[in-house]
Amino acid sequence: MIMKLKVEIADNPYTQAQGLMFRESLEDDAGMMFKFDRPQRLSFWGLNTYIPLDIAFVGLDGKISSIKEVKPMNMSSIQSDVSCNIAIEANAGYFEHHNIKPGDRIKVKGNEIIFEKMSKIAQLLNNVNKPKPWQMEDQVPVEINDVQGNLPEIGPEDLGQYLEDDIEGRQMQDQMDLMQDEQERMQQQDLEEQQQQPEGELPAPPQFPSQFQAVEWADQNNRVVRIKYTTSHGNSLVRDIEPHGQFYADSTQRMILVTFDQTIGDIRAFIIKNIEDYQITNEQFDDKFVFRAR
Repeated sequence: MIMKLKVEIADNPYTQAQGLMFRESLEDDAGMMFKFDRPQRLSFWGLNTYIPLDIAFVGLDGKISSIKEVKPMNMSSIQSDVSCNIAIEANAGYFEHHNIKPGDRIKVKGNEIIFEKMSKIAQLLNNVNKPKPWQMEDQVPVEINDVQGNLPEIGPEDLGQYLEDDIEGRQMQDQMDLMQDEQERMQQQDLEEQQQQPEGELPAPPQFPSQFQAVEWADQNNRVVRIKYTTSHGNSLVRDIEPHGQFYADSTQRMILVTFDQTIGDIRAFIIKNIEDYQITNEQFDDKFVFRAR
């Protein structure tokens, strides 16, 4: 079931400062979206707010990072855990009632927000992620290895929703451009930091004549690969991927690489021929699922 929320849009300093202050009621399926030009640690409070609210913080990738409570007339600061460029306020309990959780994604169409549930793979990984920097020190993280006794299994017939080219075609172009700029900046920063760090103990990968052999070796040795990928729409993406297998797609007559995409946090499939450049890193990974080619 697709959930939609009608929102007023606060995208300038005046409307953002006003927010939902002095409102005495709010329709069940209504709210307000605060949209900022740059990602930042967002901060809100309940000053002059008469109705109890919940607030969802959303990053550049369209993913909800956290959902928190805004109490009426309370001046305690409510902050996002990470840098975000969107915040969505709705009636208290709205997100819980509709089973909307961190990890779900949003699409913005005019004054409507459409909520998309994260996949079962992403839900599994969301429960076993490493502790975040803001978590308390006494919390014990759940290791991914603890739940790998029965890995989920997928096949080519399950990949329709994961092929990067199709996903891109369904997304709003302006949002994709914004995401791409931020991702490239972060990836370049990570690459510069990595080049300054001493080499790890893992052996250097051999030289490969093509990207086909490179990703196959990375799959066999559980090594993360940073790829530069050109989509069929002509856009260039930089992604950190964990190869999980390959197969030949009869429909496109192309070799497809099935991965867990660290940048997105979910399964992604790539046309190997469209990988323009790659770098095999010193980072190893644990399998997230079992890919059944046939």
